[in-house]
Amino acid sequence: MLAAKRDGYDWVVTLDQDSVVPAKLAMVLAQNLTDTKLAIVCPQVVDYRRQYQTVVTSPASEFVERAITSGSCTSVAAWEKVGGFDEWMFIDLVDNEFCKRLNLAGYRILQLNKVILDQEYGEIQAKNVMVQRFWQGVAQLLDNQNFAKLGYRKAVNPVRVYYCNRNVIYVNRKFKGQGMIGYDSFGAKSYAGFWLTFNLASFLRAQDKLSVIKAIIKGRRDGRKQAVLPWHTERKRRA
Repeated sequence: MLAAKRDGYDWVVTLDQDSVVPAKLAMVLAQNLTDTKLAIVCPQVVDYRRQYQTVVTSPASEFVERAITSGSCTSVAAWEKVGGFDEWMFIDLVDNEFCKRLNLAGYRILQLNKVILDQEYGEIQAKNVMVQRFWQGVAQLLDNQNFAKLGYRKAVNPVRVYYCNRNVIYVNRKFKGQGMIGYDSFGAKSYAGFWLTFNLASFLRAQDKLSVIKAIIKGRRDGRKQAVLPWHTERKRRA
C-alpha cells in the first residue's frame, strides 16, 4: 500500500497464495469504483471444496460490513485515512480489524456477487459423501453451519491457533464498547462460542494436541498483555 501511494496509484488489489482468481478480476472490480465513500470493492468468496458453502446469485452486488483481504480492491486514500493495516496482528483477523475501522469512519464496502473468488481455507480432506450429507443435514436442521464442517478432516497448525487466540482477544480489546468483532469468522457469536467452534475443534482434530494447548495458552497471554488503546475515529484524527 505504501508503494502504491508512492507510485501514484489510487487502488490496490491484494491476493493470497491460496486464492483461485477469476478471469478479469481487476478489470471488473475497477469498473465499480464510483462511490466517493467506497473503501473496498470485493468479490464473493467461496471455498468450492466445501460442499456446504453456497453461491449467492441475487442481488448482483450489495454493501457488506467486511471483506477478506484477498481479492479486495482497496482505496489507498481510505487505507491511509484510518491508519493503514494493524501490522502487529500479522495474520488472522487482520481484515476484520481493518474493515471495522473503515465502518466506524463511515466508509463502505461493496461486494460483487457476480464475481466469485475461490478461496481455499486451510488444508482439508473431504470424508465420504454419506458422511458429508449427514452433517450437512444436521447443520440445516439446527441452523448452524459449524456442523457441516464435520464432514471434512482439517489439518491443524498450532501457529495459526496461536494467532487466532491472540488476535481475537486483542481486537475485542481494541474495539471495546463498539460491538464484538472476529467471532463470526469462526462461526461463533461470542468468546465462549469461539472456544467451542475453534479451540475445542482444533484440539480434537489435532495430531499434536499438546502443541495446540500451548498455542492457546500463549495466544491468550499475548493477546491480553499487548498494549492497545481503544479505537475511535476521533483518536485517529488527533493522531
